[in-house]
Amino acid sequence: MKADTFPPEWSDLLELMTDRFGRLSDHVLDNLEALLDQGRRVMNCAEAALMVPEPDGDHLKFLVSVNSRPGIAEIVKQCRVPIDRSIAGCVFTTGQMIAVANPEDFYPEVDQKTGLSTNIYLATPVLDREEILGVATFVNRPDGQPAEPFGPAEIAWSSRLTDLAAAGLRYYSRVCVQERLLAADVLAAAERFADMDSEHGSTPQFEDRDLLDSAPLARAMLALERLSDNDQDLAADLLAVLSSRGGARGVRSEI
Repeated sequence: MKADTFPPEWSDLLELMTDRFGRLSDHVLDNLEALLDQGRRVMNCAEAALMVPEPDGDHLKFLVSVNSRPGIAEIVKQCRVPIDRSIAGCVFTTGQMIAVANPEDFYPEVDQKTGLSTNIYLATPVLDREEILGVATFVNRPDGQPAEPFGPAEIAWSSRLTDLAAAGLRYYSRVCVQERLLAADVLAAAERFADMDSEHGSTPQFEDRDLLDSAPLARAMLALERLSDNDQDLAADLLAVLSSRGGARGVRSEI
């Protein structure tokens, strides 16, 4: 197709690809939020959250949060909890759940920013095999109920909930990688038609062409796609050997 016949909606089409196809991870987060909200009912608690590590390896962030009052979720998403100075960080480091009433070692900034007061607290590691993906937290009883600590049954239920959360986190991580690959593919498509920009407006600005440099899983997926089925089987066997030699790695920075 010649430049003078190319549709002027080219920029809109590129925006459609990035905005529609590139927002699948938001849908996964919505489902994780629904799971956590249902889990909050099972646990009979007022607040619940799913925390994952930041790329710096020193902090946890709130990936999803469901709360007793509107607006709290947005506040906690701005909080960064130090791994070495918090109960959630201890759980993430050790892989051992912690249930406590009136916690003294609770990182205070979250309560300070939200106006909440943490009375009872349960933090459960989100595990996939031997890997610690994050931490699920369950906080306080709903308004009007006594502040009774979480009992053995609820602690056991929290482990079942985090098994489901682990599956959701894995899926979210994979979708994030796919979004990076999509962004790279759309950028490449835009560059192939860059000579048409002068007549039909500028090409939308996408992520830097080096966006995959920090996503080794994405590079591995691209390399595997280029192999034959037999070579993919061989590569999978080699990766299985490498994986068996490694220890717990924590959730990837794509999340």
